[in-house]
Amino acid sequence: MPLFNGEKHGLEKNLDAILKQDYENIEVIISDNASTDRTAEICLAAAAKDNRVRYYRHERNMGLVKNGWRLVHLCTTPFFKFAEHGDFHKPSYIRACMKRMLEDESIVLCYPRTLAVHENGESEIANDHIEAMSESPIDRYLHVISELCFCNAGYGIFRTPYLREIKVANEECRGSDVVMIAEMAIKGKIAQLDEVLYVTYRDKKWSQNMEQQVAAINRMYTMNDPRRGITFPFCRMIGEHLELVRFSNLGENEKVFLYQKTLDILGKTYYPRMRDEIKRAIELIHQRRLDHNWGDSTDGTVRQLDQKKKVLYHYYSAEILKRFEEVLCVCPQFDEPGIQYARAICLTVLGRFDEAVTALRLELARFPEYERAKRQLYALEQALSHNSQGKNQ
Repeated sequence: MPLFNGEKHGLEKNLDAILKQDYENIEVIISDNASTDRTAEICLAAAAKDNRVRYYRHERNMGLVKNGWRLVHLCTTPFFKFAEHGDFHKPSYIRACMKRMLEDESIVLCYPRTLAVHENGESEIANDHIEAMSESPIDRYLHVISELCFCNAGYGIFRTPYLREIKVANEECRGSDVVMIAEMAIKGKIAQLDEVLYVTYRDKKWSQNMEQQVAAINRMYTMNDPRRGITFPFCRMIGEHLELVRFSNLGENEKVFLYQKTLDILGKTYYPRMRDEIKRAIELIHQRRLDHNWGDSTDGTVRQLDQKKKVLYHYYSAEILKRFEEVLCVCPQFDEPGIQYARAICLTVLGRFDEAVTALRLELARFPEYERAKRQLYALEQALSHNSQGKNQ
C-alpha cells in the first residue's frame, strides 16, 4: 500500500478491510510517502495488532511512482497487488483472484469488476473490459492499448516475478499504470472476474461524463501554468509504450508491427493533448524558460543565463533536447511550426551551433514564413561569421 496523507480518505477502514480478507495468507506492506496527517499513527496501530503488517516511512516525498515500485521489491511473496488506501476491497477479493490464477499459470494479472461510487452518491460498474486471454502476446497488447480506460486492473493481483521485470515509467510519464498493464499483456494473459469485489470512490475531479473526466485530468498539464516547467506527459506515455515493445522478447518483425500500431492507436487517441504540450513547450523555449520540471516538484523561477547557473541551464537544455527527439518519433503527425526551432535554441545553448543551423534550415524548408526561425538563423549565422573572421585575423 503506497500512500500519502490517507487519513481523510478512509485509510483506517480500508486497511481493516484488507486485513479481514477471507484469504489470510497475506502480508501488508505500507510505504508512507512522508505523510503529515495521522497516517503513521493509524499504520503503526495496525502493525501492533497484526504481525502481517509491515510499515515503512520516507522522510521526504519520493513521488508516487518511486514509492509504489519500492513495494514490489520489498514483498516476499510470489503474488503481489497494489492497494489504494482510499478504496475498499470486499472480503473475497484476494481468494477469488488467487483461485483463478492458480488454475491457469499463464495468467500474470487477475482483477475483478469494480464499482465506482461518485461524490454525489451515485454508482456504476466501471467500464474496464480489458480481459486479454488470447494466446498471442500481440493480440493481448493491442487489445489492452485499444480498450484501456480506467486502470482498476492495476489494483489486481500480479505474479511478482513478471511484475519485477517491468520497465518502470518515470514520474513525467502520464499514466505509468497504463504502460505497466500494457507490458504485462505482452508477458502473459490478463483475466477479469465477473464478480464486483472492488469499490473505488471518485471525488469531484471524476465525472460520469467521460469528456469532463478527461478535461479534469488534463488540467494537471495545463498550457497556462508555467510553474510546471517543460514536460511532455502524453508524448512520454507513448514513448514508454514504444520502449516496452523494443525491449520485449518478441521477434523483430513483430516489434516493427507493434511499433507502428502503437503510434496509430495511441497517436490518434492522444494527439490533441500531445499537440498542446508541444506547442506549450515551444512557447516556453522561445521565452528562454528552460526550467525543466521532473515529477511533482515545481519551480517557477525564470533561470537567467548567468555564470552561476550555466551548468544547470545546459543540463535542462540537454534534457529537453532528448524529449524533442522523442517527440519527433511519437508524434509524426504534428505539422505546425516550432519543433526544429525549439531544438535549435537548445542546441545553441549547448554550443552545438552547426546542428542548430541545420535544425533552423529544416524548419524553414517546411515553414518558409516562420519568422522566429528566420530571425534566429540570421542571428546565428552572423555570430558564426564574426567568430570565423576573428579566428582568421
